[in-house]
Amino acid sequence: WPNGEAHVVDYKLTKMDVRSEDSRLVGAMTFAVGGPVLGVKDVNLRAEPVNFDLLRTLNGRPFAVDWQGNLRGTVVARGGPLTHFVVDTSHLTFQDAHVKGAVSVVSGRGELDILDPAFTAFHHFNVASPGIDLRTIQYLYPNFPRLLGTASGSATLDSSWLDVRFSNADVSLHTPGAPRSRLLGSGRVTVGDTVMTYDASLFADSLSLTALGRSYPKLPVHGLYSGTIRTVGTVENLYVNASLHGPAGSFTFDGHVDAFPPGYGVHGGGRVTAANPAAMLVAGHAPAGSLNGNYAVDFTGDSLANLAGGATVSLERSEFDGVHVFTSRARVRLDSGRVHVDTLRLETSAATITASGALGLHAGIVDTLNYDANVDSLGGLRPFLQTDAAVKSGKADSLAGALSMTGFLTGNLDSLNVRGQLFGSSLYRNKDRGASARGKV
Repeated sequence: WPNGEAHVVDYKLTKMDVRSEDSRLVGAMTFAVGGPVLGVKDVNLRAEPVNFDLLRTLNGRPFAVDWQGNLRGTVVARGGPLTHFVVDTSHLTFQDAHVKGAVSVVSGRGELDILDPAFTAFHHFNVASPGIDLRTIQYLYPNFPRLLGTASGSATLDSSWLDVRFSNADVSLHTPGAPRSRLLGSGRVTVGDTVMTYDASLFADSLSLTALGRSYPKLPVHGLYSGTIRTVGTVENLYVNASLHGPAGSFTFDGHVDAFPPGYGVHGGGRVTAANPAAMLVAGHAPAGSLNGNYAVDFTGDSLANLAGGATVSLERSEFDGVHVFTSRARVRLDSGRVHVDTLRLETSAATITASGALGLHAGIVDTLNYDANVDSLGGLRPFLQTDAAVKSGKADSLAGALSMTGFLTGNLDSLNVRGQLFGSSLYRNKDRGASARGKV
């Protein structure tokens, strides 16, 4: 307090042992009364435990969210006016009464404004935690990302806890059975009645897609990536600008994401460079490759059956499953259980394929997709047609000629009927020559 406030009177409490509202508070503290603001100093308290019922009583009204459970630990503080209360050390463990087995541990030091506990504000307050159970946050704020596991790390906090700014953040996410993610950066989290709003600029020292895939099982991805991430908004409407690189190549994205169940959405686009589907997707989901190009997506839904929206993909020189891919383009739409192929032109070393039409996404939906496939040189098909003997000998069969096929596919992704007419000319295979060939499929 400023010099000259002679009317301030200290009331010193020692050997405290206070019990109320299923709580027990032990230790010592001093109240300073008579100044412009009530002061509390020389604090040395131990919670054995402190139940949130006691904190609600001291606050005089409910908190913004329904905290339930016990706090155990210690607080040592030189204190001061409640508007500038200095904490030297604090170590607290929270046992959540809402979520069985959820325990979080946090320590902190710095200055607080606790004049109105419901609107506690941080003044360059340093926090650290070896483990925060994410289930507690998800219970209190249902739209918080449904990530499995715990978070640990440190940060410096400023402003009201309902609209907190964080800086120097170094946070790790731990998901059972997956490598950890480590994020560094700064930003702001605004806490509403049921919704959290984010504004953060982060550097992903390591972002575990394996952990993300465990939290969202319909996302079959894995691997560790690093790069920059910018986020603004809520989980239901989150603007994301990201640039990541890792074992499966480099990826950028700029757009909006809805990661709140039951319905999901992604609306935006970006670029892939040297992208290897086999390295990014879990085993068995895709062949190896090195893809380069741009993409734009506008999808909502949580499964193939109810996906709606569209996507455009433009490929540059790439490789997929041992086949060279040249400039290619596709534009598709999904609605009413169908995938509509508005444009498809895929040019590869094996064949050039064009297609348009639609197919069902699940049983019960039937449609037709028309296609054209042209092979300028059958040599491009050699990897798919060579004999076992040729493989063992190391010598490839001679193969030449042109082939085209025109037809249609009818059905859905569960069951397809293929029809088409086959035309071949100037054919040559393993010393066998033929002027032309014709057939039906």
